[in-house]
Amino acid sequence: IEVTAYADPRGTAAYNLALTKRRANAAAAYLRGKGLKNLKVKWMGEDDPLSKCRDDNPCTEDEYRLNRRVEMKWVEVKK
Repeated sequence: IEVTAYADPRGTAAYNLALTKRRANAAAAYLRGKGLKNLKVKWMGEDDPLSKCRDDNPCTEDEYRLNRRVEMKWVEVKK
């Protein structure tokens, strides 16, 4: 499973990257606690937003919320 975390653009880029690292690691720790192994953990900061929110384009709270997320997907294991 690949676990990837994202943030909205509020805050500095460095802060958002650190925030998503903590967010991704927390989600991965939860999954490991449930017995899942071989997790790939990534953090994206404010990159790859789902809404139009950017530093120069303010948004509604709902639009910001779309960008604060953790995505999990199955990935093929190469042997």
